Amino acid sequence: LSEESPTSLRGRVSVAGGRYLNIGPKWQLAEISQRGDPPGNIIFVDEDESFPKSITSSDPGLKPVDLANGTECRLGTECATAPLLSDMDYSEILTTLSPGALVYRWKSGSHRLSDRLTQGIETVYRLCQNLLRSRPAKDITFLFVHGTDAPPEIAAISAFLEVVAQENPKLRTRSVITDDPATVVPSEIRCVDDFREVRYRRGVREAKTIADLSISAGVESEFRSNGIYFIAGGAGGIGRAISEHLARSYRARLI
Repeated sequence: LSEESPTSLRGRVSVAGGRYLNIGPKWQLAEISQRGDPPGNIIFVDEDESFPKSITSSDPGLKPVDLANGTECRLGTECATAPLLSDMDYSEILTTLSPGALVYRWKSGSHRLSDRLTQGIETVYRLCQNLLRSRPAKDITFLFVHGTDAPPEIAAISAFLEVVAQENPKLRTRSVITDDPATVVPSEIRCVDDFREVRYRRGVREAKTIADLSISAGVESEFRSNGIYFIAGGAGGIGRAISEHLARSYRARLI
């Protein structure tokens, strides 16, 4: 929510003890809580075949299955292929594997936006879609792992995964931001907390939460009186409320 000072909202009733409620994201220390029992098959979607092996070397109790992109669904002993980059339904192979967790590590050396979107949100969307099509009998942990240098269109996938988890409780999604995935992913696979986005800084785990933002006395609103504002997609309830607020409090001209 935009930061508003009480002085700039004359005549309006506040929602929190004489002032408006201002909230925003905040990172806080989050110790990891793990379950002792192994979660079953762990599907790894990663171009680097050595990555799953590095995970299991630190946690032998995990059962890795490497899921690679292919033209058709094939199932081997420790690997499988599926058309990950197409709209084909590959939920049957996920039903057979019955994973307890799926780990997708984003790693791209391409500078083209189209490639990053294909390897990012499009692949994540299809993985979630096919996991739900497989009608899982138990909860599945979905880890989307990327480094601290991920571009905005990749970092924003965490918001999509949060919506997926809210609408489909059987998918326990979590975005993990780390430059040392081999060290932290085993613990995140066994993690039982409900944080949707975590990051590691100097080995310390932090979780993104929502907090009340304090406002210094005398801070003026960023909205200008008699300003012109273009509102995109504002036909819903939130859009109408914002439009009414701008028109009433700032005599704004709305487009």
